[in-house]
Amino acid sequence: MKRHSIDLTINYVTGLHDREIRLNDGWIIKIGRGLDFYKPPECKLSIGYYDLDLRPCHQTTIDIFHIERLQASS
Repeated sequence: MKRHSIDLTINYVTGLHDREIRLNDGWIIKIGRGLDFYKPPECKLSIGYYDLDLRPCHQTTIDIFHIERLQASS
């Protein structure tokens, strides 16, 4: 990631259930179920075992918003 000028900082908050990704340009991405949204494959020969584009997903919501919009609405 350094090669692409990407720095990753991970903060754990024990009382917080929601997961979020905050970008340095003000965008916030909240994922209700976290990053585990793919259903497990049935076996190694099933479609989607190696290609996640073909694997079924669990139902979830992803909220994408900008911090300026939050501040303007309050």
